[in-house]
Amino acid sequence: MAIYHLSMKIISRKNGYSAVASAAYRSGSVIPDDRTGLTHDYTRKRGVDDAVILTPVNAPSWCGDRSVLWNAVEKAEQRRNSQLAREIELAIPREISREAAREAVLAFVRENFVSRGMIADVAFHHMDRTNPHAHIMLTTRAVGETGFAGKVRDWNDRALAETWRASWADHANRALANAGYQEEIDHRSYERQGLEKAPGLHLGKAACAMEKRGMETERGEQNRLINSLNLEIQVSRTRLAVIQVQENVRKRELSDAARRAAEALNLTIPAANASADTLREFIATLPQECGNAWEMTPEFVAMNGKANDIKREGNALVKERDILEKEMTGLRKARPVASILS
Repeated sequence: MAIYHLSMKIISRKNGYSAVASAAYRSGSVIPDDRTGLTHDYTRKRGVDDAVILTPVNAPSWCGDRSVLWNAVEKAEQRRNSQLAREIELAIPREISREAAREAVLAFVRENFVSRGMIADVAFHHMDRTNPHAHIMLTTRAVGETGFAGKVRDWNDRALAETWRASWADHANRALANAGYQEEIDHRSYERQGLEKAPGLHLGKAACAMEKRGMETERGEQNRLINSLNLEIQVSRTRLAVIQVQENVRKRELSDAARRAAEALNLTIPAANASADTLREFIATLPQECGNAWEMTPEFVAMNGKANDIKREGNALVKERDILEKEMTGLRKARPVASILS
């Protein structure tokens, strides 16, 4: 089943990060750091399937060289707490092919980042495994022929972040549809979608590998609990829907019987949209209102009893659903922060 995961973070010198080291690690390459004199060699890193740099149409050719690009970024930032790059990490649906996944991710990057003037360094990881994902490192400054210019603050707009999240869902869903899948992913939380479901946890690389070897992990166990709870909630909702249909059918039957009796005895008939409770109350008063003129037939007694049984079952299901919802709320509050993809 396809899942939605997209996270954003800032790669900052304040937190001890280096844009050069980050780019080398994500691309599985070797890059010397001109600022520190260190050489970052991650050519032995496994799981890196592809890495590509996308540049705006007006960017100079040197921006396509990973070593030159990220050393230029480091050179442009002079402060100890400088923000060096923005990173987008996203999960790729396992249902689509490597080619379709690559096309969807690069189209998403061109549309949302490169078109705005950002340079994007895109790395694809574990494309043939259970945890395919992409890392997208983005520049934070406008670029010219001689180097980087000022920071583009508009790129920090929170509304843009929501736009990017929705856009990836659109691109992924198109790829799923082209592959023949009807299911879709949604960038909104279950709560925002109005769904009574608890969100699962993204396992991440380490937990994914352990679960694949048959080892249980804390996150895997919590996901199994969440899936079980979601199934119970879905069953409860289905049963409640069936009960509602039965209630409506019984209401019509009670209404027809009550009207026939009222018309025969010249009594005021309940309104057409009267509730099942109102109809039951009306039927219950008929013997007192009409004395011996009213005779409760076995068929009518059975019908009224069945309606009461349905009402009791519906009330019990509502209580059951409330208990499940409380358990789900507790699970949401106890949910740990999702792990960072690697």
